[in-house]
Amino acid sequence: MDVAKESLDAYQQVEVEAYSSLMQGIYLLESKDFHNALDYLLKSKIIYQKISQFKDTLEEVIYKEKVSQIDTLIRQCAFSLKTAGITTDGDKVIGNLVSSYPHKKSLEEQVARTKTQAKREQIESMEEISYNNKIIPLKTEKLKQVFKRVQSQMHDITEYQATEKFDAGHQISNLCAITSI
Repeated sequence: MDVAKESLDAYQQVEVEAYSSLMQGIYLLESKDFHNALDYLLKSKIIYQKISQFKDTLEEVIYKEKVSQIDTLIRQCAFSLKTAGITTDGDKVIGNLVSSYPHKKSLEEQVARTKTQAKREQIESMEEISYNNKIIPLKTEKLKQVFKRVQSQMHDITEYQATEKFDAGHQISNLCAITSI
């Protein structure tokens, strides 16, 4: 993890944390330490589920497949721990385990926060744009500022749509702000 902190941005570090938790969970599962394995696997599943929400369609499918594979490992842990109801509906048991995971909310907030931070950093370091599969450099500072404001507004709109407080009036004011740039 120390190497990851030195060479990766915050969002990539979260992905490494999810992968590391998955590998630790698999190791503990093979070592028959089912309780601790379940903890690591649930952590990995929660992070990967949240990451998948921020990915485009193809990447989202890949992450959901990874989550599906983790579900199989969670079922194995739950069965080995003889969790009640595992034979009737494994998906329900997994849902209950995930929703009762003590660090679920903080992990989801961490992923969302690091994604927002990474996007803001990307906007601030914008030096070029892609248009019709061509890279166009932004040569003047004024042009860079305009594109940074547009990207920032678009990010705010996208982020706001993902919240429970979505309001059409606020959405319209954000769109109007883009047209007035």
